[in-house]
Amino acid sequence: MKLVYFFSIFAFLLIQLQISVAVECPIDLTQKPIKVKECDACAVVTCDPLVQFGCLNDSDKLFKNCANYASDIDYIKNNPVEIYQNGTFRYFSGCGAASNGIKCMTDLDETLTKDIDDKKAKHEYEEPYIVKSDTTATTPSQNGATPSSSSDSQNGAFKILGFLGIGWILGFIENLTTDN
Repeated sequence: MKLVYFFSIFAFLLIQLQISVAVECPIDLTQKPIKVKECDACAVVTCDPLVQFGCLNDSDKLFKNCANYASDIDYIKNNPVEIYQNGTFRYFSGCGAASNGIKCMTDLDETLTKDIDDKKAKHEYEEPYIVKSDTTATTPSQNGATPSSSSDSQNGAFKILGFLGIGWILGFIENLTTDN
């Protein structure tokens, strides 16, 4: 019976833990195979003609070759920004919940470009174009890309599997104790 209590406490602690799965972000697209790094979320910086890929939390590496855009970089570093475009300078981040960071960032870039082109065609586009992390109303349509870094659906799946696994274990233990 003490074993059942131990497993119950273990199951409760296991389920309460948030499991986070890292995404593989592209670091260097010129190498074959493409060099990747595990990150919480990916980021891309474009300062014409340079395109720099990397992890969201490695902002110094991302911005090191874009010295001419100091005011844009300062704004991004000091504000919760997911998307920022000002002239030939572009920054966007996300895909933390994606299984394939390269595809997700490519899809996000295509979606962002399409949304900005649509806004320009409707004369609704103003620079700098900014989407802050704490807002969702102004975020461009995502068409399958995931700009946020949450992994709620993955955590939900792990919790369900945890409940099923622990239930199976407790049922098995209860069956053993009643057979004796």
